[in-house]
Amino acid sequence: MRPRGFSLSLVVLLVLMCFWTSFGATKDQEKYSVNRRDKIFGLHFTDAKCGCAVGDMGLILATEDGGETWTKLKPVTNCSLNDIAFIDRNGWAVGDNGTILRTQNGGQDWEVQASNSDASLFSVFFWDTQSGVVVGERGTVLLTEDGGSSWQAPSLDWTQIIPESLMANGILAINLYDVFFTNGEHGWIVGDSGAVLFTGDGGKSFSVLRIGSYCPLYSVFFHTDEEGWGTGAGGSLLVTCDGGKTWQEQTLPTKANLFKITMSDDMGAIVGDVGTVFQTKDGGKNWNLVKLDLRLPLPWFLDASIVKHNSPGEIVFGGQGIIRKHTEQGQEERP
Repeated sequence: MRPRGFSLSLVVLLVLMCFWTSFGATKDQEKYSVNRRDKIFGLHFTDAKCGCAVGDMGLILATEDGGETWTKLKPVTNCSLNDIAFIDRNGWAVGDNGTILRTQNGGQDWEVQASNSDASLFSVFFWDTQSGVVVGERGTVLLTEDGGSSWQAPSLDWTQIIPESLMANGILAINLYDVFFTNGEHGWIVGDSGAVLFTGDGGKSFSVLRIGSYCPLYSVFFHTDEEGWGTGAGGSLLVTCDGGKTWQEQTLPTKANLFKITMSDDMGAIVGDVGTVFQTKDGGKNWNLVKLDLRLPLPWFLDASIVKHNSPGEIVFGGQGIIRKHTEQGQEERP
């Protein structure tokens, strides 16, 4: 029989491994070359030059030259980080075991914020430096109005949301994979069972626009309060022109899972499994498959960011052991 002190020490050790903080996540001096073992789950650019990427085992990378080179920051957590978002130089990263990190200097230093949740958190969105939403597994939704110093769960009763047909199969809550807001009031969340949730009051309450025996939706993006897109499993691309009340299929020549859609003005990108990247130059009316020079086995891509400085614009996308750039004119660059 193990001493009780041993069990307590082991628990403390495991908690510290996942949540230890760093008082200065300073950069390693040498440039970092992303390798096949790295898994990039999220990336975000604060301007045309500066950006951060996050991934497996607490990986945080920073660039100051538009993604040409990357520097690895000292880890703040051992938990995987799944998404990252910035408002100016204020940023947040979210990940497994309820992990939420915050930076106030563009990603050079990070600190842990208490989420009071043990769920894996998949997506974060802030519309100003104080107000944001995080979503994750088991129907988790967290709101903050103080920059993440405190987080609260809105009133969301999944027993009233899940259809009886799904509950009969033992589904009592669904994973939520992405969240997007057009302003401080109007926002959408997507997840398993093709779910689309809408809020018109900044996340205080939600209505269900779509849920049922549908494929999972992994990403959502809205140009306006009416025009938006969702991407999901099996090459699914949905478009709405009425704020998400109704959705139509937009056919793409792929059956790959599509994990992320993002746009900036008329330029946009969709990324997914088996090296799949689509690009639009006309605001989502037409999507063209981007041909990339990739080694087998083909990597998955989980996130993409549109970087615009001097024309042409660039798509920066990251995934399984890779961060790659692609210009609006079709030129491929390898950071």
